[in-house]
Amino acid sequence: MSGVSVDPSKDQLEKMKEHIEYEYKMLIHSGTRFLELSQDPTSNANDKNAYLECFLLHLRVLDEFFSFKHEGKSEKEKKSKKDKRDDDVLVTHYSKQKFGALLTDVERENVNKRLAHLTLIRLENKDNWPIDDLINKAEASWKKLQEIM
Repeated sequence: MSGVSVDPSKDQLEKMKEHIEYEYKMLIHSGTRFLELSQDPTSNANDKNAYLECFLLHLRVLDEFFSFKHEGKSEKEKKSKKDKRDDDVLVTHYSKQKFGALLTDVERENVNKRLAHLTLIRLENKDNWPIDDLINKAEASWKKLQEIM
């Protein structure tokens, strides 16, 4: 992306805080709303799916933020113009502390397939997402992040 550096400035990082907070708030809101609708037998299936997909999208964004996705890349890969993610803001821009991923590798793959691909795994996946556990993980990471920001 033109004009955005791989190493964000302090000003850019400060401005990104509201975007990080937005992702967190939307994750909590959509996950909570999905759980509420799941308990209501009269709720609309499309509404439940919309909240689930919204939750998974924000979960995916925060998972990448907290899980150090650029670790292990060579300096050449990090500086390559082909890397469309070189302007990602990660928790490592704010802290040296380890936070860890919100999703397991299998969960991440399922989220990606659910949101961005028409795959056969949809026939097997009955949308049994551990929403409560994922919200708890996100809340713990958010609390830890607030202590350093």
